[in-house]
Order: sequence, then structure tokens, then C-alpha cells
Amino acid sequence: TVLDELERRDGQFGLITMCTGGGMAPAIIIERV
Repeated sequence: TVLDELERRDGQFGLITMCTGGGMAPAIIIERV
């Protein structure tokens, strides 16, 4: 998951995208604090 990768790479931000079809693609930015 994104949270696992943020910990493994010691990152601060992660981006998740979701394909919902019909040209829509919501995205979520997660910040590790």
C-alpha cells in the first residue's frame, strides 16, 4: 500500500489514483506525519 511504501522509502507524500471509467479519475494525496 501507499503507507507501506512511504515508510519503506522514508517519504513524506504519496499519490493514489483510481480509474472509475467514463473519463473520471479521482486522486488522493496522503501526507505522512
